[in-house]
Amino acid sequence: AVGADSASVRWAVRQHRSPPLLGGARFRLLFDRFGQQPKFHRFVYLPERSDSATLRELRGDTPYLVCVEGVLGGRVCPVAPRDHCAGLVTLPEPGSRSSVDYQMLTLVLLAVNALLVLLALAAWASRWLRRKLRARRKGGAPVHVRHMYSTRRPLRSMGTGVSADFSGFQSHRPRTTVCALSEA
Repeated sequence: AVGADSASVRWAVRQHRSPPLLGGARFRLLFDRFGQQPKFHRFVYLPERSDSATLRELRGDTPYLVCVEGVLGGRVCPVAPRDHCAGLVTLPEPGSRSSVDYQMLTLVLLAVNALLVLLALAAWASRWLRRKLRARRKGGAPVHVRHMYSTRRPLRSMGTGVSADFSGFQSHRPRTTVCALSEA
């Protein structure tokens, strides 16, 4: 039976046919927070023939390891302690803030990450689609490049006459900077 600041522990004792021991059979109850170092610096000696104990002044919402050892004739029984141990977690203290639910926190963070990945993929897909539609609407390459490299249009003929731009050119005049600029 576990509460916020206490826990009741029970165990069963088999009857043996051996002669009664001097000093009788007693028990020692070791307990401590799980993972505490050094282990089991807290223990309680129980009266003879007891088969239960109540541990008090425990912390709420904390894991504990509880072990029962036999004390025969004033000496601790050499049985491996892990064979007679149990783990327990005390209940949260009433009115206290509940601790963080790490499973729920993990699920929420996974959902947020998935949403961010979907948003990034949607942004990338919309950008890619916009580029495809813009290219399809324009018909491929820009107009000036298409006309420049097109093989479907014949070359323009130069004609036989001289262009009007060169009609005022006089080769006998000396070239000066002003003339060169005006001709340019």
